[in-house]
Amino acid sequence: MSFFNVNYQPNVELLGANNVKLELTGRTASTQVQINNPILRKVKRSFRAFEPAESSIQETDRIFLNLENVSAAHDAIVLDIYINLPDGANPDDYPQLYAGSVSFFGVSNALRSNEQHGGKGVTKVLEITDIIDTLYFSQGLDVSNLKVDFFSRNTLTPNYNVTVERVSIYRQGQ
Repeated sequence: MSFFNVNYQPNVELLGANNVKLELTGRTASTQVQINNPILRKVKRSFRAFEPAESSIQETDRIFLNLENVSAAHDAIVLDIYINLPDGANPDDYPQLYAGSVSFFGVSNALRSNEQHGGKGVTKVLEITDIIDTLYFSQGLDVSNLKVDFFSRNTLTPNYNVTVERVSIYRQGQ
């Protein structure tokens, strides 16, 4: 008896993306991810299925934050990332909006055209399902944009040359 369906293909769709290359200097940076409303409705429907009195779906959608084509001249960089942090807020006061940390270890090697990533940098992925779930149940997730905040643990000077080509959010669902 098999417990896994080897033919299962999850439905993966772009929920939204920012529209400018992000250059990180100093200690903080942020970008707005424009949300695709038809896809957002699917996410909401998935979460609604877990509200009391409704239970037609076995699992909610999973949501992933992608930092695409990340590049830097130095590897010793760690960024803490938050979703929809209020402007000017202390991140320590909002642990429920903490998406995770990304380390840039090995990123400088990925910029070499003869390496595995072909000089394009690397993509970092964080699952943010719990944050979207929190936003849905506390605010209804009525948004046209999600703000993504980056906090560097060290001050990034321009010679670090830290860039993120695109910040995107994907849903994986049924």
